Order: sequence, then structure tokens, then C-alpha cells
Amino acid sequence: MNNLSMINIQQGYNPEVFYSELIVDGVLLSEWLAEYIDKSTQLKRLGVKELGLSLNLDLYSDTKIVWYYLGQLGDGNVSYVPLLVCPEDNDLSCTTIITEQYIIDDKVVWKRFGLLTGSIEKQNPDAIDWFDTVPELTFAKDNFEKVFSQFMRDFTEAYQHRDEFVDIDFPMNFRIK
Repeated sequence: MNNLSMINIQQGYNPEVFYSELIVDGVLLSEWLAEYIDKSTQLKRLGVKELGLSLNLDLYSDTKIVWYYLGQLGDGNVSYVPLLVCPEDNDLSCTTIITEQYIIDDKVVWKRFGLLTGSIEKQNPDAIDWFDTVPELTFAKDNFEKVFSQFMRDFTEAYQHRDEFVDIDFPMNFRIK
């Protein structure tokens, strides 16, 4: 079983603004992925040097899509979740790395990873160019929910006074109890 965690990194120019990084087994998710893909070839082909977490995108509609599919945690559910995006555009229209997320018993499995080549709204696995060399990740469902609940709380606190994303529909799984 893998361990999932997240860190929030404050922006020096504005302490209210932060970006987050997912950590898998003590390694940044983007670095973990780079261990399994030929980074110099893959990221050059993608046209970016690095990728950023997709939980707070520039377009509200894109942020809603990410949270909707991330929160499909009913047993037996399968969804294609945007995880990493090009930080220059910070939306789903450019370079987007997807995971195929399965829910099995009390586990969340990120079965495979790939590059989105079409529209994510259709949840079509044929619109994803899968990386063959990246192994799956398996998280305890309670660990998974705890990490994203904490992000939801931090995100809400950071943006509530600015009236940004005030009506975002976070999945019920990630509500703070």
C-alpha cells in the first residue's frame, strides 16, 4: 500500500496564496512519475519542463471537473482524473496528465497514467495516451480522503474572503467532519 500526503507551499509575494504538491511514499508525485517515464523525451514532447497539481486551476469549470472525478469514490467506480497540468496555462486545455482511478473495497487505485489527448468530460480512455512504464499506486481510502479533505479546508480558508470559488462543489467524501 502506498502512502499519500500533500504539502502546501506559500508564495513569497503573497502569504495568502499557496500551491500544493502531492507526495507519494515521500516523493513528489511529479518526481515519482519522472522515475518511470523518460522525462527528457516525454516532457520535451509535451512541451513543458515541469507539471503542477490540478486542484486549483485558473478556470473554475476545470477545477470543478477535477474535483468531481477525484471524488467518485463509490465502490466499483472508475474515473479518469486530471492530476498534473502545465503550470504556465494552469488549465485542462494544454498538457494534462491523467490517472485511471479505481475504487476497490477500501482502496483507491491509480491504475495507470497518461497524457490527455481529448476532452476529459467524456471520460473516454481512448482520449488518453497511456504511459506503459508507470506502475499503479494503491492508497487506503481513509488516507486518500484525509489528504484531500485537508486540502479542501486549506483551499476554502485561503479563498473564502476573496469570493473566489465560494460555490465549488467539493465531493461529500472530502467534507471535514
